[in-house]
Amino acid sequence: MTYRYPKGPSGQGSLNRPGFGGGHARATSPEPGGGTYGSELNPGGDRLDARDREEILSLEKELQELKSMLQQRDQRIADLSRTDTPVARLKKDIRNFAAEVHSLRKQQREKEADNQALRQLLEQQQQQQ
Repeated sequence: MTYRYPKGPSGQGSLNRPGFGGGHARATSPEPGGGTYGSELNPGGDRLDARDREEILSLEKELQELKSMLQQRDQRIADLSRTDTPVARLKKDIRNFAAEVHSLRKQQREKEADNQALRQLLEQQQQQQ
């Protein structure tokens, strides 16, 4: 997705875009209980023209898209966080398993050495008889 107002030289994001109506004063907050923008008057008291309404609708749409993108990003972070936990546990289990295999192999070598020593002792005893 491309943003309507690219980053400026100072990296301010979309804060350097023009105000509503191409230079008019900053829009006021909507009045409680009124329409979307109160009585559709701009701060100067003039009625909003079609271009101003289009600009407002366009900015509202852009804001909604940005909110949607943030929500998707937050959901992806939550999904990754859930999958990271099992991976960490699996890595720990693999380390424990490797340590156990190492211990079992060591025991097997020791038992093979004991078995070999017992065989040699048995062969010596059989040769002596």
